[in-house]
Amino acid sequence: MHTRGGSSTRGQSGLGFGSRVSSLFLAMFATMATIYVAGRLWQDAETRLRLVEELDKITGQGKSAVSVDDTLKIIACREQQKKLSAVETELAAARQAGFVSKKLVEKGDGHSKKRILAVIGIITTFGRKKNRDAIRKAWMPTGAALKKLEDEKGIVLQFVIGRSPNHGDSLDREIDNENRQTNDFIVLDGQVEAIEEQPKKSKLFFIHAVETWDAEFYAKVNDDVYVNIDALGATLSTHLDKPRAYIGCMKSGEVFSEPTQKWYEPDWWKFGDGKSYFRHASGEIYAISRALAQFISINRSILRSYAHDDVSTGSWFIGLDVKHVDESKFCCSSWSTGSISRKGSLFTHPLSVFLVPDDRHMNSHAMHLVRVDPDCIKIVKLLVEEDECYIQLCFVKGNSITVQTFSLREYEILLTGGWFDFIEVELGQDLLTCTRFYSHIAFQRVHDGVRIFPPVLSDLRAAAAVEVAKDRNGVDQVVLRNRRGASARVSLHGGQVLSWRTDQGEELLFTSSKAIFKPPNPVRGGIPICFPQFGNRGSLEQHGFARKKFWVIDQNPPPFFHHNDFNDKVSTDLLLKPSEEDLKIWPHSFEFRLRVCLTAEGNLTMISRIRNISCKPFNFSIAFHTYLSISDISSSLTAIVGFRFLGLLKIQFYRQELSELASSEVRVEGLETLDYLDNLCQKERFTEQGNALTFESEVDRVYLSSSDVVAVFDHERKMTFTVRKEGLPDVVVWNPWEKKSKSMVDFGDEEYKQMLCVDGAAIEKPITLKTGEEWTGRLELSGKTLGGEATLISEPGFDPGTCGLWAHHASAAPL
Repeated sequence: MHTRGGSSTRGQSGLGFGSRVSSLFLAMFATMATIYVAGRLWQDAETRLRLVEELDKITGQGKSAVSVDDTLKIIACREQQKKLSAVETELAAARQAGFVSKKLVEKGDGHSKKRILAVIGIITTFGRKKNRDAIRKAWMPTGAALKKLEDEKGIVLQFVIGRSPNHGDSLDREIDNENRQTNDFIVLDGQVEAIEEQPKKSKLFFIHAVETWDAEFYAKVNDDVYVNIDALGATLSTHLDKPRAYIGCMKSGEVFSEPTQKWYEPDWWKFGDGKSYFRHASGEIYAISRALAQFISINRSILRSYAHDDVSTGSWFIGLDVKHVDESKFCCSSWSTGSISRKGSLFTHPLSVFLVPDDRHMNSHAMHLVRVDPDCIKIVKLLVEEDECYIQLCFVKGNSITVQTFSLREYEILLTGGWFDFIEVELGQDLLTCTRFYSHIAFQRVHDGVRIFPPVLSDLRAAAAVEVAKDRNGVDQVVLRNRRGASARVSLHGGQVLSWRTDQGEELLFTSSKAIFKPPNPVRGGIPICFPQFGNRGSLEQHGFARKKFWVIDQNPPPFFHHNDFNDKVSTDLLLKPSEEDLKIWPHSFEFRLRVCLTAEGNLTMISRIRNISCKPFNFSIAFHTYLSISDISSSLTAIVGFRFLGLLKIQFYRQELSELASSEVRVEGLETLDYLDNLCQKERFTEQGNALTFESEVDRVYLSSSDVVAVFDHERKMTFTVRKEGLPDVVVWNPWEKKSKSMVDFGDEEYKQMLCVDGAAIEKPITLKTGEEWTGRLELSGKTLGGEATLISEPGFDPGTCGLWAHHASAAPL
């Protein structure tokens, strides 16, 4: 009994324990369920309010409770509102930053990079290597020069190409091999090089470029367009103030609705009955600002492409706040096939010309004749006919210029000039040729300024030459020599012309016998360049720092164009950029380009181009401090005559009349009525009253707003100096005379008698350059020996009687 009873008690006890455990589990489950339901229904105060509002609404409709579905809908709505609010915040920030997306912001590598000016993509494809080689030779730098272009001018140049439909085949390998050699490709792995895929190519380029480079502009160029890089950079710089700019030659064109037509537009019906595209930039070359490139990148998946890639780009900006800039410099018209004909003149404007192959023709002799137009960004191209190439040449005889057209069949001999054998040249004619040629075989460039003469002329006179030599201190000097024997010598120290001689060997510039030819000392004589300050008119040292700096020979200068630039000239191009020391005392970045030319007549020309490449405007003054060599100023009357326009005036005088003048007469005339600043009187302003300017003491004056041509007469030497100038409104006249000469260590005590400085200058009103702007100044000197008559340059219709050139030779009032 006891045993059975014990067993019964344990069974009842186990049953009670199991009941309690079950109750505990039920209680825990109920608690968790309560918490879950409460958490779902009462997540936050805002949701509770929404539930109350929904409850009231449902109650009013006769319902007794809020369903689970209603509750979930309210919660989902709340979550979507949170997401929408976040998107709206991000969109507002993107708009404020100019379409910058979060993706673009996060793509950086953790360090800031300098923003460049432009990324230029040259759209190319397979089988166009000849075009790419021609571009590399014509206007696109290669190797280190390409990187230098990016570092110094902020311009990136790259060819843009996709992949073969058969990815990895020989076409792809050829491009990869070419890129390893040149390193100038953007290869778009997502782009297939097929005709139907071409409209997408520009979009992929902009996406890749904006995600790779931080630039102000992104430009697309076709690989059969030749570009003036300097002109493009300068033009884009003028549009930096436009945050969303679309720049190009704006046009509209026909929409082709027939499937058999080349540029068939499947969506032609969307353009209405007129079937004309909206205004868009020509596809040869156009540019967009950074904000628009970022817009394309952000919205890449929803942007529509049309049959034309340029139409596609234009369509993306419709409806946006975009500035469409119809830039005329992008709109240079191309000459059509055969337009280089006997009717037209290739040399209507001064141009650089070269030949490149035309891949659109099977004939290997088909060529483009390309010209550089200074007013255009696109370089106009001419398609040479398959069977013949036409070249036009200018000939000058006396004062007349004629143009003749010649047919060339042998392209290879362009390198040697042998084709001149086919040209009949009349004796006494001078041949003016193009300045630049390229062979379609090797694209070998003939050096700028090299002149090739037919045998009949080369036998008569020596060819012009440019040589580089060193002075006694090892400083490089460029020696220019024309075919008549006249010469000029330019030192790289200061970019200074030190010598200018006639074809008879007579020196026309003065250089002191005590001049110090040891850098950094400036040389006393020749033509020092005073920049960016003249005299002590500023915070810099006397006459600025340019005359003390070493310039470099510019191996690839931009074109210098002028109406007389096809005269037979030998020239050299120099370049000056500020050093770190220069920027400390004058914090402005610039490029000072100087071309020194010697013409067939022996005239000396100096063309200056100064560009502001800094981020802020700056002012400067400049003078070409020209030391003319004269006979004896101390007992002379020196004449300076000024006239505003070019023309011919012949003043007859005879040797017997010269005997009536002082044997050493040097005379000045033509500055009457001009205001001048007298540096010997604290720069006080005076007005010239006399009919002639003579020298009896020190003279240091700046004549303001002078004429464009100034002539200096030296009758003992029977020499007339003519100074023509452009962009240089002022004239400096200076002679130190006896007292000051003795105080100058690099000047002889009596040497003031043999020199007179007459400078073309811009002093009174300093020149202001904004970012990207360029100033050009030109100075031309000629020296003519007087014989039985004197030929001067003057204003047409000029009356010598009104000037009193000879009538007042003995009665000029002293100053």
